[in-house]
Amino acid sequence: MKAGSRDYSDFLEDMAQYTIKGMDIVEDIDYRAFQSNEEKVLAAIRVIEVIGEAAKNVPPSIRNRYQDVPWSFDAYY
Repeated sequence: MKAGSRDYSDFLEDMAQYTIKGMDIVEDIDYRAFQSNEEKVLAAIRVIEVIGEAAKNVPPSIRNRYQDVPWSFDAYY
């Protein structure tokens, strides 16, 4: 679906679902094992990309209302 045909709540749902997917990817694995598992690393990167793209589609009025949410990953790079 294109962004124009979706409501911002759809993007919030995407963010929630992909957060769970991301937690599942790293569940029961230590950092060293994660780091050496290219498949898991690439999956985690994709999860971050999807969450970031979804966050861009949440209107500023909503983002401003919830300023404690890190809407952009830019600060982490």
